[in-house]
Amino acid sequence: MPRLPMLISLANVLSIKADDLVGPEGVPVSTYTKAAHESLPAITAALTNYPIDTSHIEPLQPADLAARVSQAWQLWHGAARQRTAVAVVLPELIRQARISARLLEGQQRREVLRQLAQIYHLAQLYLSFQPAPEMLMLAGDRAMTAAQDSDCPLAIAAAAWYMNHIFRDAGERDEARIELATRAATLLRPDEETEHRARWGSSNSPSPSATPNQAGKAKRYSTGMRPSTQPAPSEGTTATHG
Repeated sequence: MPRLPMLISLANVLSIKADDLVGPEGVPVSTYTKAAHESLPAITAALTNYPIDTSHIEPLQPADLAARVSQAWQLWHGAARQRTAVAVVLPELIRQARISARLLEGQQRREVLRQLAQIYHLAQLYLSFQPAPEMLMLAGDRAMTAAQDSDCPLAIAAAAWYMNHIFRDAGERDEARIELATRAATLLRPDEETEHRARWGSSNSPSPSATPNQAGKAKRYSTGMRPSTQPAPSEGTTATHG
């Protein structure tokens, strides 16, 4: 059977669903997964571990956590073997951020939760096309929960964007997921702030159901075609290098 990207391309050309090409038996896992990365057990353990006694642990302050998250994203963007690079820091980063979110309060907690959502996005990228779809779903759900609890519109829109793309890359053209991304984008203020403008564009541009007016506006925003503006950098891409 052809690999999943080819199936999706064929379905797009024929204006049909990918399911119509493969029949009722569905798409075998082998069409959209790679061999398990060597650090997959460590990432899985970090996601499924629940620290109970945190009385002896000092939480990371938001600025310190943000610096570590930024470093992790730099590893992802700069390494030839992206999974191998981020796997060195990702398990401990997940643990520290989750504990800090439990121990801190008020605005500090919301800032940590915003960073935690980004950490889960890194986990989503790591888990994409790995033979652990349940972990990918878990990371996506936790990213959205952390984003919502942070009360940050940018974080919520980013979490919706990642969910939309993960399902798209898996060959699921679920209109509800597309609707999630577009609904989250309504929280943004694209005409007022550069970061909101860039995120609004990326949230709307991948949607195959967008109207021509939405698609054109999204393209202008995401490519910076506005007076004296440049799009803010996104939290990451869906690259899947080992």
